Amino acid sequence: MKKLLFLFPLLFFGTTVQAQKYLPGLWSGTLTQGEDTYRVEIFLIRNQDYLTGQSYVYLPNGEVTASEIRGKLHQDLSMNVYDTKIVKPDAEVRSDSLHFQRHFQLLYSRSFDELELRGYWQDWHHSAGDPQRRQGKIILRRKASKA
Repeated sequence: MKKLLFLFPLLFFGTTVQAQKYLPGLWSGTLTQGEDTYRVEIFLIRNQDYLTGQSYVYLPNGEVTASEIRGKLHQDLSMNVYDTKIVKPDAEVRSDSLHFQRHFQLLYSRSFDELELRGYWQDWHHSAGDPQRRQGKIILRRKASKA
């Protein structure tokens, strides 16, 4: 029993070390909003428990919504990431129905051959009970770096 108590912290520490190594960089996947699915990429930069970077949502008409992001990585390897400023497209050509700031709630997980961020998102300008609030799921996988 004492061996199991000793091994459990080591297993958790190993996953935490892996997250430190593999979390920064480009993640790509899909974001759902109702029946629609969009391609999404998030580039993360980690500084201790804080995250910065950019998010990119690719729309069906060829437009890209690019936003600056900030967030916090928690001890359980979950994270809250917020679009803090939309940098593309310019304010003059934005459509409120497609270009808006999102709040992502993600969980880092790793399997034998795959790194994944999975979770939920919602637009953070509408409250939980507001019928105009947009929300959905997001799944991201780590882009393999070329050696």
